[in-house]
Parts: sequence; structure tokens; C-alpha cells
Amino acid sequence: GTTAKYYTSGKYYELNDAYYLFKDWTSLLTIDFSNVHTEHCTRMLGMFAGCQSLQSITFGEFFSTENVTDMGEMFYDCNQLAALDLRSFDTRNVIDMHMMFVNCNSLETINLSSFNTENVRWMYMMFQFCAKLRELDLSGFNTFNVEQMQGMFEGCYSLEYLNLSSFCFDISPWCSNFLSRCQRLMYLDLGTNDMSNDNLDGFFFFFSLNIPYCYIRCSETSKNALKQSSTQLDSDKVIWIGAYE
Repeated sequence: GTTAKYYTSGKYYELNDAYYLFKDWTSLLTIDFSNVHTEHCTRMLGMFAGCQSLQSITFGEFFSTENVTDMGEMFYDCNQLAALDLRSFDTRNVIDMHMMFVNCNSLETINLSSFNTENVRWMYMMFQFCAKLRELDLSGFNTFNVEQMQGMFEGCYSLEYLNLSSFCFDISPWCSNFLSRCQRLMYLDLGTNDMSNDNLDGFFFFFSLNIPYCYIRCSETSKNALKQSSTQLDSDKVIWIGAYE
């Protein structure tokens, strides 16, 4: 049906492993974790994957993520979720966020302001085909240890504002199709980190061909590297603003 309930004779229910817990519960509409304790849970891989009718999740005060290491595919194919407020998530120990929001194509707002990503190694296809997202502020993301971020924003057709000012672009993660098909992106903040020439094509190849125009803020070094690269960012479509010195 459309409702999931856990019954226990105790005062609360302790969830120690959420590995694909609700995978492919395609008729589920709401989930309420108000009395569920997850402080000992380490895996939330695919926890809500395939919940194609899911419209709301109540995480509750006992829903803890402080010991979770794997959040890959957590909301994969939750294509009816319109909003997610994940400010209560403690992600200091998370290593894997791959495909976390793939195909959340009704998602219009998402709050990730509390996310600590200093230990994350995999972010590939994290927001792939989040087709209704118009803005993302990931200025608090630390990507120093990330090894793979290919297709991270691929298919974010409605994305207009993207703040990546804390991203470490001077390392060389696997980053092909990073901004593929972000055809409405109008403002991009790349922060102060100078971009490695090895990364330019992966991050921006074909990007300028798909946009009507885009304001880009970055360091002067990155600006010059991008203008001289094969990414074709030295065009009338790109407006360089407020370069970081």
C-alpha cells in the first residue's frame, strides 16, 4: 500500500542497517521516522531508491547520520519528491555519495548547508537529471579527497545558479560530463582555487555550446586557462565577473 509502519513493544525502534531498506517500494507516499533511532547505522546505501511515489519524509529528532559512511543512491529515482531539507544530516564520516539524488526530477529545492564532505571520495552522478533544480549552493563542500565526480550535474536542465566556490579544482578527479546539458546555467562561481589544465576539458567540454550566456566568477589564473583551453569558453556567451585576485 502507501504506508509503512514499524511496530515494536519498546518505546522506540532502533535501525542498525538501512541498506536498500525501502528499495522499489513504488507505491509508498510518506515515511515517518519520528521514533526511529539510527545512531548505530553505518549504511544508508539506496535507502529510498526506487520510491517513485514518495512525496515526503519526516526524519525526526532521533534520525542520526553521524556514523553513516555510505549514502550512495540514497534518494535514487525518488521522482515525486519536490523538496528535501537535509540540514539535520551529519555527514562527517560519509565516504560515498555517488548517485545520491539521481532522477529526482521533481526536486525543486534542496538544503545541504550542513553537509561536511571532507572524507567523501565518490560524488559521481550525484545530482544527475535533477531536472527542476534551479539553484545549488555547494559553497560548503570540501572536495579535496573526491576521486570521481563525472556527470555530477549532468541533465540539470533548469539549473541557473551554481556555487562551487569551495571545490578543489586543482586536483584531478575523474570529471567527464561534469556540467553536461546544463543549458540554462547563468551564474557559476568557481572560487579561488586555480584550475588544473588536466581538468578543463572534463569539467567544461561542450559547456559553452549549450548555454545562451553565463556569468562566471573565478581566479584570474583559472580565467586565463579557461579562455585559452579547448573548452571554447573564450566566447561572447561567457561574461567574466569579479575575478578573484
